[in-house]
Amino acid sequence: MSLKILGNLDLSLFPKKGEAKKEKPKKERIKLEIYNKEIDSFLANMSESVNQEFGYFLSPDASIDMASPDYVFPDKQEDIERVKYYETKFAEKESKTRDQWLSERYEHLGPVAEKVVTIILYKFLKDYFLICRTAPHDDYRKD
Repeated sequence: MSLKILGNLDLSLFPKKGEAKKEKPKKERIKLEIYNKEIDSFLANMSESVNQEFGYFLSPDASIDMASPDYVFPDKQEDIERVKYYETKFAEKESKTRDQWLSERYEHLGPVAEKVVTIILYKFLKDYFLICRTAPHDDYRKD
């Protein structure tokens, strides 16, 4: 049996015992705004297609539209108020208005990744499953 060396691991990247950690070089951040328009356009088309087939219940971002008359839950108003409460709280932590916070929310990688996963699932599974994002209250509801 022979051992094949595939490459070298640069151990200088790791601190030695008792040594302070070196600051990692910052990675260049992906310019999400370049992709957001294309992603949002695809989700809007997807939502329109689903809404034509099943009746209106998806908002243009492919999430379940809580304002839809077909969103019938006994605690609908409570859900809407909970979403507004938490979004306002998160905005205040960043010294922003709720509207500012909402408009900047999709500049972060997490929400954009969620949108991209939705698109991928839709492309491959739309003939077998109804693909959509959850209603906004799902991000804040604990039960």
